[in-house]
Amino acid sequence: MHSGDIDVEISSTQIKEAYDRVSSADIEENEIFLTGILRGLLLDSERFEFQDEFGAKLSGNISSEIDEAHLTSYKSLINEVCTVHLRLNRTKFKTGNENTEYELLEIK
Repeated sequence: MHSGDIDVEISSTQIKEAYDRVSSADIEENEIFLTGILRGLLLDSERFEFQDEFGAKLSGNISSEIDEAHLTSYKSLINEVCTVHLRLNRTKFKTGNENTEYELLEIK
């Protein structure tokens, strides 16, 4: 493969090994409710920040199902205690690494 000034050769064995690593990933999806403080909402980048009641900070994407009118009404909850409804996606890879992503579904 050639890209700009870089040449890379990938064997069919390396491709198969990479495919096997990715396809053996264990994906877990759950919906959870957390109580804590809403730290911020970014409308243009569709991101949120939240700190749970134990001080753990998390961030993620805002669901595309939440319209802008609802998002702007949530601004009054910034820096206030509230409950967030999140979709949690956790991917566990064959290597032992984990990736956790959060999607904001609702704020109460």
